[in-house]
Amino acid sequence: MFAEGKGVITRGRIAQGFVQVGDKVQVLPLGDTAVISRLEHLVSPEDGMERLTAAIAGDTVELNLSNVDPSRVAIGSIVADTADLPPVAKIAKVRVLIMDQLTVPIIRGAQVLFHMHSLDIPAVITKLLSTLKPDGSVNKEHPRALTSGMSALLELKLECKIVMETFQNCRALGRFVLRRGGATVAVGVVEDVVMR
Repeated sequence: MFAEGKGVITRGRIAQGFVQVGDKVQVLPLGDTAVISRLEHLVSPEDGMERLTAAIAGDTVELNLSNVDPSRVAIGSIVADTADLPPVAKIAKVRVLIMDQLTVPIIRGAQVLFHMHSLDIPAVITKLLSTLKPDGSVNKEHPRALTSGMSALLELKLECKIVMETFQNCRALGRFVLRRGGATVAVGVVEDVVMR
């Protein structure tokens, strides 16, 4: 992301839907409104950038956003259609798979690093809701700890609000990794975004 003239040029992948030049969008999580004034994508390292009028999900593009303050756009910001905004929250109910190499059990109150797309955000596990059987049904309600190889439902509270969706609605904004002490302790998906 960098400023150019009266706009901001940002690069990223379209997770869902499509964008086109002239679209009015919001830059989340802050909610500033912008307009897509130019759209380009990398054809190949040899051929460079190609200007487009529209792009679809899966494309990696460069967007020139006008009418937005460059200081309000950061790594991890999401550009979304103003008519269909994803939730911005800091609490989520999640389903996780605990990694086999876990050495210290996960308990309520454990601090972890929540990693989603380009974001790394400190988080706390606020509730251990249940452990799950391989078929996804509940094995045990409110366990005291989670150990290697378990699958579970948890509630996470992030340090700040981010854009996240249920995995069912948007895979790119609904899957994450939990890390602790530099090691991956769990992988998971968002089951429900809690708006408080």
